[in-house]
Amino acid sequence: MAAIPYRTALIVGAGPGISASVARGLAAEGLKVGLAARDTGKLAPLAKETGAQCFQVDAADADAVERLFGEVDARLGEPDIVLYNASARAQGPIAELDPAVVQRAIGITAFGGFLVTRQAARRMLPRAHGAILLTGATASVKGFAQSAAFAMGKFALRGLAQSAARELWPKGIHVAHFVIDGMVRSATRPDPTGRTARSTRTGSLPPISPCCASPVAPGRWKSSCAPGSSGSERGQTAMLKPLPSCARKLSNTAATTRTTGRPASVIRIRLPWISRSPSAASGRSSASSSG
Repeated sequence: MAAIPYRTALIVGAGPGISASVARGLAAEGLKVGLAARDTGKLAPLAKETGAQCFQVDAADADAVERLFGEVDARLGEPDIVLYNASARAQGPIAELDPAVVQRAIGITAFGGFLVTRQAARRMLPRAHGAILLTGATASVKGFAQSAAFAMGKFALRGLAQSAARELWPKGIHVAHFVIDGMVRSATRPDPTGRTARSTRTGSLPPISPCCASPVAPGRWKSSCAPGSSGSERGQTAMLKPLPSCARKLSNTAATTRTTGRPASVIRIRLPWISRSPSAASGRSSASSSG
C-alpha cells in the first residue's frame, strides 16, 4: 500500500466490521486512531488490539459531535482523516412506520454525517489537507421495499459527499463515498454458501470481506483518497460488490469500483482477503464482522 499522508484518524460509528478493518489498517500504517460510538464498551477489544482511544458520541446530536471533536483534538490531535460509518434502520411498511423512529434513523444515517463532515472540514480547511470518507450501502443508489428510512438516509449521505467533494476538493480536502453493495462478512455471515449468500442474476454471491470494503485496502486508497487522485473533485463514489466465485478464481478480484466522475468507467482492483485478526490471517478466509 502507498504511504498514507495522514497522522490522526477518527472513525465515527465504530464497530466490529468495516470500521474495525479500517482501524487495523490505519494503525498498522502508524496513524493514531480514535474510535467513536454510542456504546464504547464494545470497542474495548479493538482498542486494545490497535492502540486506539475510544470516545462516546451520539452522532445525531450537534453538541455531542462538537464535544467529540474537542476531546479528540485534546487527546489525539486534530484528525486529518475522518470516516463516518454510523447508520440506523427503521424497517416496515411506509403506512405503518413511526415518524419519530424514522426521524431518528435519518438523523443518524444522514444528519450525523453532515455534523461530522462539518467539524472535520473546520479543522482541515486551515491546513488545506485532509480526507473525509463516508460509508454508503446498496441503499445509497437503490431503495428497497419496506426500507424507505434507510434509503432516504443513505441517498442523503451520497448527496452530502458529492456536494462536499465539489466544495472542498479545490481547497485541498478529499471527500469519498463508498457504496458497500452487498452483505459484509461477519460472525453471522462467515460462509459464502447457503443462507448467508445473496442470490442474484449472476448467481450466489458471498458476503464482502470487511477489509475489501475498507478505504485503506490496497489500490482503493490510491484511487479514491490520496492527494492528486482524479475524480475526488467530482464527488467520487466507489462501489464495492461481491463477484461470482468463478470470476474471483479467475481474477482474484474482490470488488469493482465505479467512478461517477467518469461515465461508464469501471475500474477493477485487486483486494486481498484477510482475517479478523492478524494472527488468524491465512488464505482467503475471513471472520470479520460488519459495523
